[in-house]
Amino acid sequence: MFKKEDIYNVYDALEASLAKFQSFVDLLGNISILETPEEKFIVDVLRFLENNVPYIIYAGAFLTPIDIETESILILVEKESFQTWYSPKVPEIPEKVVQKFDLINWLKNSEFEAAVPFFEKLPNKEIIVYPIKLKKDNMGFFFFSFETFFEQSLRDLENLEKIIAPFYILRRYNKYERIFHQKIISILLKALGYFDNYTKTHLERVGFYGAELAKFLKLDKQTVRRIYWAGLLHDTGKLVIPQHVLNKKAPLAVNEYISVKSHAKKSYELIKSVNGLEDIAFIVKHHHERWDGKGYPDKLKGEDIPLESRILAVADSFDAMTSQRPYRAAFTMEAALNELNEKAGTQFDPSIVKAAIQLFPTIFKG
Repeated sequence: MFKKEDIYNVYDALEASLAKFQSFVDLLGNISILETPEEKFIVDVLRFLENNVPYIIYAGAFLTPIDIETESILILVEKESFQTWYSPKVPEIPEKVVQKFDLINWLKNSEFEAAVPFFEKLPNKEIIVYPIKLKKDNMGFFFFSFETFFEQSLRDLENLEKIIAPFYILRRYNKYERIFHQKIISILLKALGYFDNYTKTHLERVGFYGAELAKFLKLDKQTVRRIYWAGLLHDTGKLVIPQHVLNKKAPLAVNEYISVKSHAKKSYELIKSVNGLEDIAFIVKHHHERWDGKGYPDKLKGEDIPLESRILAVADSFDAMTSQRPYRAAFTMEAALNELNEKAGTQFDPSIVKAAIQLFPTIFKG
């Protein structure tokens, strides 16, 4: 027969387990694989463990990061505060750490000597180390110091791998994918440079203006990145249009105008053929749509036009107007902004034009 206090003890243990599980769910719910800064992710994980694993005094991590512009990083979390140290080199990972002085000796012989005074002030308790591995790659280690150590602590720390591994596997894949896409874009830009130097420099400026405009509008980093890449690629379809047509000083014949208009769709088809750039291709396809629905290729109207394409349209037109062309002189910045303002509500999204008029005078590459 169970005693009443036994039932209460079981109930309290169950409540504590549920609270711990809920904290774990909350942590995972706040993580975005692509958006959460790597350093914040590590600090949040360490704080989660510090708050949910009994008797942890302090916790820390040594890592060779994927996204942070440094070779290695050391993080220490103690109660409500944390410290971070960076190094341009990757020190050897210590073979054995069981006490605080083991960690301090390693720090003294590594690139993290500046961290030694902080660690010397910590209580001299036993340390448990968990290595971090991605397949065969050793990325570093987590370390934890306990006031009192018992088996449940080890079981709780087993959650660590479940949190860390998916984040870093997907983050590493995303990084390699970005590098691959950057190489593809670089090759296309070089090809355009050989074909027509104006087009190459125009693409670079449009990417810059579009990304800055997106930042000014407080769009997220992923959207800013997409607009930048779309700016770099939006005229790649001109590779299939004869150069004498693109640089013609006289008015274009009807068939030549149709050929030039086809570049948006040709750019879309070319970019879409690269796996992973489909969203960039979609932005590029619609950058010549008009707010009043009289654009091309699909005659989209108003907010049916993707936001990124509307931003790109303003950036593209501004740079085209302020650039010297064989068939006309460059507009002044003021004249180009006036032109954008006059066509707000017909050709362009009025809210984006309003933002451009505020921003472009501060970043104009004239």
